[in-house]
Amino acid sequence: MITMRIWKAVTCTSVRIALAGALATIALSGCRPPPDPGAAGGAGGANSCASAADCDDGIACTVDSCEPSTGACIHTPENNVYGSDLSVQYISRLPRFPLSEVIYTPSGYNPHLSPASAAAKQWPDPGDTVTFVAHVANQGAAATPPVRYRFLIDGSSAGGGTLAALNPGGAADASLDWAWQDGDHTVRFELVGCPAFSDPHPANDAREQRTNAIMLTTYTWPGFEAWMSSHDNAVSTRSAADWIQYEADEMNRLFSISKSPLAPEGVRLRIAIDRVVPVPEQTPYGGGHVPPEACPTDGCWSFGGPNQGLGAWLNDVNGQRDQVTMHEWAHQIGLMDLYQMDIQDWKVLVTEGAKVRMSSNSSAGPDIEKLFDGVLTSPIATYESRPVWFALVFAQPVELSRVRMWFDGYVHQWQLFSADMLEEAVTLASPAIARTGKITTTGNTSWGEATFAPASAKVWLMYVERLDGDRMTHVNEWELYGPCSTPAAAEGLRTSVPPRSCKIDVLGLARANLVAGTPAMPLLVFDVIRYNSIGINQDLMCGGIPYLLSPYHAWALNTDADWMGRGLPLRRGWFGRYLFYIPGRNTVVVRRNGTSIAQAQVDVFQLQDGRIPDVVKFTGTTDGDGNFVFPAKTTLDYAQAYGLSAPLDVANPFSTVYSDLPNVVGTNGVLLLRITDPCGDRAYRFLDLPQFGLEYARGHLDDGTYPVDLP
Repeated sequence: MITMRIWKAVTCTSVRIALAGALATIALSGCRPPPDPGAAGGAGGANSCASAADCDDGIACTVDSCEPSTGACIHTPENNVYGSDLSVQYISRLPRFPLSEVIYTPSGYNPHLSPASAAAKQWPDPGDTVTFVAHVANQGAAATPPVRYRFLIDGSSAGGGTLAALNPGGAADASLDWAWQDGDHTVRFELVGCPAFSDPHPANDAREQRTNAIMLTTYTWPGFEAWMSSHDNAVSTRSAADWIQYEADEMNRLFSISKSPLAPEGVRLRIAIDRVVPVPEQTPYGGGHVPPEACPTDGCWSFGGPNQGLGAWLNDVNGQRDQVTMHEWAHQIGLMDLYQMDIQDWKVLVTEGAKVRMSSNSSAGPDIEKLFDGVLTSPIATYESRPVWFALVFAQPVELSRVRMWFDGYVHQWQLFSADMLEEAVTLASPAIARTGKITTTGNTSWGEATFAPASAKVWLMYVERLDGDRMTHVNEWELYGPCSTPAAAEGLRTSVPPRSCKIDVLGLARANLVAGTPAMPLLVFDVIRYNSIGINQDLMCGGIPYLLSPYHAWALNTDADWMGRGLPLRRGWFGRYLFYIPGRNTVVVRRNGTSIAQAQVDVFQLQDGRIPDVVKFTGTTDGDGNFVFPAKTTLDYAQAYGLSAPLDVANPFSTVYSDLPNVVGTNGVLLLRITDPCGDRAYRFLDLPQFGLEYARGHLDDGTYPVDLP
């Protein structure tokens, strides 16, 4: 009822107004003069009326009556004689600006705008004309008469008009031109005439959003629309659009309440639904992600489709708040999954006294152990169009006399080398020794193999080159054979090729002394060794998907909330940018019972593409205060594992051969520290990107400190 009070002092049938450059005609049919406050019953007070005429409060769409026994005025909303449900389904902002095209080279690294996006306009300039278009639909079963409406900017009326009559299922648009202003402003559209006040579902009679909101487009499939139109949702309507808007409102509410010392005002930015677009069953995208070419705004999401498991999900959500949808929308605005930095035992390949270490100069290096884990359902494919090598470095010399290779189609040429050190083997020249000639394998129906004179070496290196197509290697299996008497030979596959040989269980040797799952690195639950530092159920982007944003992610979103100092959010398309905020210098402080430990050995391993390989990236000892400063160079072993001949210069502890900056999805965002105190006692500890980011967020831009306590 409050929304009608703006009309109480008006005695005309129409009025033209001009506000903020917008000219609109507002139809005021049915306006009455305001009651005289001094007249009996005018205020609607108790014991002040003799008849209904004394109780007229000037507000439309109510039945005013007088209770004779008490003299009290009663104001009852008119019944909804139209049997309709008008809904303000969304407010679009025009012109639309498509999401930025961000290019990653290689995948997940070194993000940069495409030339077209770099040259494109990101936001309107101050004073540009922006048009807000409100879309109103009749979701009821009966037609509606013409209905009055108005727009408000920052709470002040900015224009209005009358919507035409709508049949059931009909819709109409109303628009407002506004001279653009940077910063946080609101646009509101509301229905203000009958039957709006007698509408049984008033929750959808108005919509308000930020003028500078991040705009999301949603696509709804027929099955989703049908389910939503037959079930009550959280705002007591039966409408896909109303539920989607409720989700957006709840996400914005989460932003507003996510306050902490790192985000005193909560998350500054807001989202808004640009459109809710029903699509036919044949739409090529569905069940979630929408390809960039089909997305006209900052982000897009599809509800329904063949891949979403629609029935079970809808029954679970039951028209209420759905954190899973918010989680996916959070990806649209740049947040990554924190559970990428949860560590399971199978991710940790670090060993104590390893008998063999695996290396490669290719992007498939971290997955090299899969070559010895049975026939792959899909090959290990490199991302580089160049020859690559895969190497095994044994702790003791291993004798071999046979090798077999299996590739996934295409034409590959390969050759086996041996040496005493990896740096010798990668040269493919003396003192490295070629144990086979160059062997060409075509297709994936048979193995390529070679037998050679028995030879013993610590390093065995397979050099592979693709000869056709895109030149990328596609390797399925690599088998080595030696004398059955050698400790490296496993019981099992024996061959008739003289001399008799046995298949070496390389994977068994590599995993024989794994630390993961032992008392030194115990399991927490199931196969989990360690959850990310934010916690399993402490953030919308964690595995539990609670209705909660941690201080870390509230701060992270705010790092993108003031583009070019104009009070505007960064246009989306970017992902995980906040992972790049790492202090310039980073120090681990090793302690026990609060006392610093000097001369402790610190070896650092890094998660890479979902695995922590058994290769030390950094090493050193703590100083007299227990401090270990992350070095500016990696170890030679780490560099050689990725095809380099000298230690890699790094900008931060997460720098790799692919980039100075972390992977935007966080797949290399965990460090494993092996700490050995002066007495020889050893412990393992983890650090991850959120810990470094929080140090940066606290203002420690130049120096980050990370205490590590030993048992």
